[in-house]
Amino acid sequence: MKIIKTFLWIQIILGILLGLLALVKCNEASEEYSEAVTLRAVQEGMTKAADYHEPPGIGRWSIDQILREFQATSHTCNFVAVILLYTCGAMVMLAIVMLRLGLAQKQKPGKKAEFQHNDLGFSRLVFA
Repeated sequence: MKIIKTFLWIQIILGILLGLLALVKCNEASEEYSEAVTLRAVQEGMTKAADYHEPPGIGRWSIDQILREFQATSHTCNFVAVILLYTCGAMVMLAIVMLRLGLAQKQKPGKKAEFQHNDLGFSRLVFA
């Protein structure tokens, strides 16, 4: 039981740390997306000028393609960071529930855990 508790505490700590890193990455990706939108607006404003000349691209990429790719990459990065954040939250909640059930079972030795059902279809875990 002690090994399982240690594993669950490690899971909680790692979940919190990875969740914080995911939150930082979400913020970073949101700022990158905002910069990409701002750069695209500036570029569209410059293209409307009468003396505008399209600058040469970098390699085979034009400026418009670079901005589009920058915006898409930041959006994808934000999506992955949000998924990681939700996964870490679920991991921490699961570890907390498992620790709580383990502590409740330890506090009441000899009692068996079972579900009680009511008329509405809801159930709750009780130790009888």
